[in-house]
Amino acid sequence: MNYERAALHEAGHAVTAVILGLEFAQIRLSPPELVWGKEAFGKDVSHPTSEALALAVTTLAGAAALELITGERHSCSDCSDLRQAREMLSQVRDAPSVEATYAVAFSMLYRARVALTAVAIQLLVRGELPHSQVLTLVDCQLSSSAYG
Repeated sequence: MNYERAALHEAGHAVTAVILGLEFAQIRLSPPELVWGKEAFGKDVSHPTSEALALAVTTLAGAAALELITGERHSCSDCSDLRQAREMLSQVRDAPSVEATYAVAFSMLYRARVALTAVAIQLLVRGELPHSQVLTLVDCQLSSSAYG
């Protein structure tokens, strides 16, 4: 496993979730995952439209983070994140395309790239980060920039 890539991927999910106001318990590097916790969402994916869209953006943000930092676009057309995003978007009337949703994730992470990098580095050092620490890192950048 390439831990640097895994850390960037998970940091992309976490930073985007924080920006969109989604709660999660923690992110961890081994195994790489964003742990949502019991209250956020589980197997039931019948979310209100805005939450389903936010979750789809967050789901695609892992790949967007890798593209932003490494320049490599993930070409997998049937990966679990892509399948989950498609499922979420299929529940939304007049939903944007997967490509448009990915572009939103990429744009958000571009604006928050300092926080993205900071979260990825902290994840590499610590192995896991709770929501509160990700929130602090994102807030530090966004409060000192013109994110909007």
